[in-house]
Parts: sequence; structure tokens; C-alpha cells
Amino acid sequence: VYLYSRMSQKCPCQSKKNYSDCCEPLLTKQKVATCPEALMRSRYVAFCNKDMDYLLQTTDPETRSQFDTKANREWAANVSFCGLEIVKTFEEGTNGFVEFKAHYKEGNRVQVHHESSQFRQVFGLWYFVQGQIQS
Repeated sequence: VYLYSRMSQKCPCQSKKNYSDCCEPLLTKQKVATCPEALMRSRYVAFCNKDMDYLLQTTDPETRSQFDTKANREWAANVSFCGLEIVKTFEEGTNGFVEFKAHYKEGNRVQVHHESSQFRQVFGLWYFVQGQIQS
């Protein structure tokens, strides 16, 4: 069950598109991400929806064993997401990078997760490889 309806509600990734025209088709596996930024946005929404299966499936098969489903589930359960800001993106061939800031509230405190993420395309599918925290 997804937390966001198919109605004309704006996508939580803050693309200004309707959810049904943005991340929902990716999360429901009706479409695949066409670029690293689209995958990053859908992964943010997956965190909002606490959809650890989608996060695991969109993690690079070579680094998937490093994804801690339990820890990510516990963290996502204790925060509420406030917005996503894409700082910059870069794509060259089968490699991509997205720098972003995910705003979330933990307890009474608003925080920012600032990360530069690496993506790669394998057989036409984009995957998250790894992220590096930015200060």
C-alpha cells in the first residue's frame, strides 16, 4: 500500500509533477528509471513509503549485500520526510551521480541528509551503487 494516492497529488520527490506521472510508475514497476535523477527521486519516495523492497531491488547487485534492510527500516520508521532537493546531477554513459539533500524530521528536530550518490546502468537498468555523505 502506497502512502500517496493516484489522484492529482504532487509527488513527494518535489518534482512538481503528479505522483501518478512521476515516481508511482517506478515504485509499482510499471516503468523503469530513465536516468540517475529519476531513480534517486523514486528511492527518496520509497523511503517516504518505507518500501525497503524497492530500495533493495534498485541497489546495484554488486553492492546489494551492503544494504542493511533492518537498519534502514528502523531509521525510516522513526523519521518523517519533509522534502528532497536535487543539488546537481551528472551522467556519462553508464555512470551517473546525483548530489541531493533529503530533509527529514526526527523527533522535534528538522535535519538534512546531504549525499553524493553514484549510480550505474546495467543492461538498461539504473542502480544505486553507493553514497558519500557531504558536509
